[in-house]
Amino acid sequence: MLRRLVFCAAALLACAPTKHTCDASTCVAGNACIAGWDTWDEAIAADPAHESTACRLPCGAPEDCPFGFHCIGYCVADRTAYVPAHAGESAGDLPWGAPCSPFDAADPDDPTAPITNNADCDASEGFWCYASSPTDANGFCTQFQCIDDGDCAAGYWCATVDDTPNAITPARKDWGTTTTVCLPRAYEPLPGRYCAPCTSDADCPRAGGVRQHCVSANGADSEEKVCAAECQDDGSCPLDELCTANEDDDATVCLPRARTCRGDGSFCSPCHSDADCGNGLCLEADSSTEHFCSVQTTVCNPQGASDCPALPAAVQSPLTTTSSVTCLPPSDESLPHAQCTGYNQTFGAGCYTYHCAGVSVSCTDDHDCCTGLTCDMFHACSM
Repeated sequence: MLRRLVFCAAALLACAPTKHTCDASTCVAGNACIAGWDTWDEAIAADPAHESTACRLPCGAPEDCPFGFHCIGYCVADRTAYVPAHAGESAGDLPWGAPCSPFDAADPDDPTAPITNNADCDASEGFWCYASSPTDANGFCTQFQCIDDGDCAAGYWCATVDDTPNAITPARKDWGTTTTVCLPRAYEPLPGRYCAPCTSDADCPRAGGVRQHCVSANGADSEEKVCAAECQDDGSCPLDELCTANEDDDATVCLPRARTCRGDGSFCSPCHSDADCGNGLCLEADSSTEHFCSVQTTVCNPQGASDCPALPAAVQSPLTTTSSVTCLPPSDESLPHAQCTGYNQTFGAGCYTYHCAGVSVSCTDDHDCCTGLTCDMFHACSM
């Protein structure tokens, strides 16, 4: 009860006793009488015996709630109460997402300290450093080994990712060894977001100030729902995404060119971790947010000879600017096995990468221009 009182005082939420009737005149300003549950786990269980109508704070996005609350149409208390680094922090703020450096080990004699006991993270509350390599300048503090989204802050999701590379290990040491970690559903200001799943717009925070919507990954009837940022044209999306009108609402948003975020595990199929791929690894493209399945090869030499498969039709021109297949040899600093990947002449490894030119930028033909533009007589993209 004390914890609940502290929550409500900090968030300006009314704390009337649980009951099935509510007097709106007693609610704190901004609150309203809303039917629901008091905690995340009660809301997920949706047990009518625990439902009540009480003064609650309505919300439409994670940032509408105070620190320590999730948005499910109204603000509901998180499963775990973390102490914000500063009074008045907004939802998902510090200690969530605090910058961390792999070099800042609290105990230099502990080989796992760059992750589990990083001086930049609040290890006393279980925050570890998530980084893509020992030299990653964009590492941030978060929770590992989550069970579901309830273990994460508002605006984060419980993702399954590969164990390596990480803040300690620069190379992919194992095949298919994964862990879980809370990652942000917005690609700005923190890295780590790729096709974050969602159930409603209330799950999706703004991305770099741009509103996101929870929509079908294919823009139509897919049951796979992802957070997607609003856009004006392809140029305002990552290179592996397309500015697309979708049937879920009236917004035009950035959606994966692959029309899915988790494919069938074949070559170039979208993925979140090695567990999504067949005979290969889940790799990240060199110049985009794309995650794609490679295929292991037994023949890969400096002259370029390999037994790699052909480039799938779905990633060939004019659908993308991917031009060929290449093989990446194993090395101590990269991969445990030689891997076949899609290759883009300008942007390196990847499959669904597509670079398009905006208004007034030079072009050769319409294919060079972003959606809605044409290559005019002056060889410039125009409306």
